[in-house]
Amino acid sequence: MSDDTTTAGHEFAGLGEVVSLTSAPQQIADHILSGIAVGALPEGTLLPGERTLAADLQVSRSSVRAALLRLERLGVVERRRGRGGGTFVKTARPEALAPMAGRIDEFHAERRNLLDARAVFQNSLAATAARRRTEDELSELRELAEVYSQRAEAAAARTADAQFHFAIARAGHNPELVRMAIDLDAKINAG
Repeated sequence: MSDDTTTAGHEFAGLGEVVSLTSAPQQIADHILSGIAVGALPEGTLLPGERTLAADLQVSRSSVRAALLRLERLGVVERRRGRGGGTFVKTARPEALAPMAGRIDEFHAERRNLLDARAVFQNSLAATAARRRTEDELSELRELAEVYSQRAEAAAARTADAQFHFAIARAGHNPELVRMAIDLDAKINAG
């Protein structure tokens, strides 16, 4: 076991709307398994306490406790009592992570397909916009491209990217193309 006992940050915050009350323990366990599978929660990581997880996920402590018990039974986490105690990520057995790996692969394949579709769509949309755009729209696109190139964090990058793609769609002066761009972006950002 690694001596590195870094505490996981609040990467669980804001996920309350994702977790439904009917299967909260399984969804919480899946979320933690996902973090372990992608390396965001490496061996030795101290998970937030039950109270913190419950508040971040907007679920009951009993749901968190049940999720942690499931993970402990899978051999993915271990609970230590006393001073310096808590719930720590263990080296996970491959069979414990296998179902999550399949879900992660499916997610990445779906996202890749959506990004490929957007690239093809955007090429045609950009050609249409280049023919129909106004000078004001061209200036807006240049400004948005500059904002996108200076982005500092992931959320700002997603916002700038979406604004840029919507500006291209609007410059095409076709409401159907705008609707399609919005639908495609919503699917991409839903993941």
